[in-house]
Amino acid sequence: MLKKIVYSAWLISIIYFICYLTMPFLENAVKNGGLMIYIHVIMDLILIGGFFFVFVSIVRFFFANPDK
Repeated sequence: MLKKIVYSAWLISIIYFICYLTMPFLENAVKNGGLMIYIHVIMDLILIGGFFFVFVSIVRFFFANPDK
């Protein structure tokens, strides 16, 4: 259940940054301040945390003991 939540939040964050890079009005909204700055920071933290979660999952898959 937690993995689904983490992966879905990470997917939403990736979609947000794809939209941010392709739509100039989102970039202007972040530059102008307000609520969009906080949304941008939260999405950034989710994106970085998602990369970390995926990296740890891959490392755990290769190096974890399957008998445990």
